[in-house]
Amino acid sequence: MDIQNIIKKQTKNTNAQHLIRLLQTLGAEDVDLLDAACRAARAELDRTAEEIRVALVPHWIRQVEKGKLDVSPLGSTLVIPRGTKKIGNRAFWGCRGLEAVSIPPTVRSIGKFAFKDCSGLTSVEIPEGVTEIGERAFEGCILLRSVMIPKSVIKIGAYAFSGCGGLTSLAIADGVSKIDAHTFEGCKRLKSVGIPNSVAEIGERAFYGCTGLASVDIPPGVCKIDADAFHGCTSLISLTIQKGVTEIGTRAFSDCTSLTSVAIPSSVTEIGRRAFSGCESLQTVVVKGKPECDREAFPMNAKIENVRIKIEY
Repeated sequence: MDIQNIIKKQTKNTNAQHLIRLLQTLGAEDVDLLDAACRAARAELDRTAEEIRVALVPHWIRQVEKGKLDVSPLGSTLVIPRGTKKIGNRAFWGCRGLEAVSIPPTVRSIGKFAFKDCSGLTSVEIPEGVTEIGERAFEGCILLRSVMIPKSVIKIGAYAFSGCGGLTSLAIADGVSKIDAHTFEGCKRLKSVGIPNSVAEIGERAFYGCTGLASVDIPPGVCKIDADAFHGCTSLISLTIQKGVTEIGTRAFSDCTSLTSVAIPSSVTEIGRRAFSGCESLQTVVVKGKPECDREAFPMNAKIENVRIKIEY
């Protein structure tokens, strides 16, 4: 089934039918004509958007770019054909009626802002083969429930899943080298996260304000936890920092109000300013090395079980 057949079945808008036929007969190299036809098609299809439930991207498209193809009014399920190699920047930004996306294994990259503010999106499967998820790719997809990032993914851009308030399940396979700044900021329903050993750095505010996050295990591959990485994770009660981490950034775990104890491994050489400030339930801190530490790193009531810690005044 193609777009033309869907249109014929569900609407009598002959102008829209004509424009869709034009889209499907154009060669991919006819960029200017395709661009104009897409804009005209959208204007016609806006009138019948509620009747159309499924959108299929034409089979000859190998790269979906904003302005080259705009399917935002076409339906709730998007099927991107096998052979597509790239979902371009802003390709489906703001398609609020989109509920599910099928991405083929031929896709290698998902561009910046690709599905940003697709507020109705509940389901997307990122296939093995994708190597990069661009900056803000799924930001603001407030109904997205689960995300599985395959081992082929090397890079996840800043803010990629920021503000996905409905996200409850997150799995990141071994392959990602850095969780960039703000990547999962504000994912308030996320309860746990498995950080793979391939990750060397957890970026600034990566999990900021994830108020439902209850447990975190920092694997030995991680060297640096950046500023505010887990700031405001008010439900965090279980924190494991494994030997290998060397730096805990400014306010990295600030205002984690449910945290009662933490062990700092001997590999840590620096604990940033106010790293655990506002952790009002924190009672016991075990420090196994001799890190440089700001005097405001821990709350006043915390018992630090290592006299070798170097507090800098």
